[in-house]
Amino acid sequence: MRHSTCPSRRMFLKGTAIGGLAAMGGLSWPDVAHAAENPGPAAAVGEATRVGLTTGSERADMTFRALKDFSKEVAAAIGQRRVVIKPNNVAIDNQLAATHADCIEGILEFLKSIGKIDNVAIAESAANGPTLEGFSNYKYDKVAAKYGAKLVLRHP
Repeated sequence: MRHSTCPSRRMFLKGTAIGGLAAMGGLSWPDVAHAAENPGPAAAVGEATRVGLTTGSERADMTFRALKDFSKEVAAAIGQRRVVIKPNNVAIDNQLAATHADCIEGILEFLKSIGKIDNVAIAESAANGPTLEGFSNYKYDKVAAKYGAKLVLRHP
């Protein structure tokens, strides 16, 4: 049991997200206060957390298999909303600083398997160069075209 007065990483990230939405006008102050006071069941003490673990040599297959056990929960959470895949694309010219396209392909194949592939976007804003160049360098454009996903970039 945790007795520290420091917030957990989950609560810190949630607070940051809520504060960001509030700052952009997405939430009113009462909404922010309510969300902070009522963290919801995901933050409940003692609640078991499920994770997907897998091994292998093919990134796409490992990603797909790690997600497969959560099919019902993910499909229900998505509902009719758009799915946005946000890869980590710190550098446009160093694969070690970016999500591998095979991982994105595994996610897209998973979404296809649960019938949620028709409204998907891969969205990113690269830190050190033109985002579209990074998409091309890492083959995100080819993976997106294969599954009909849209590439979306945010200009700073």
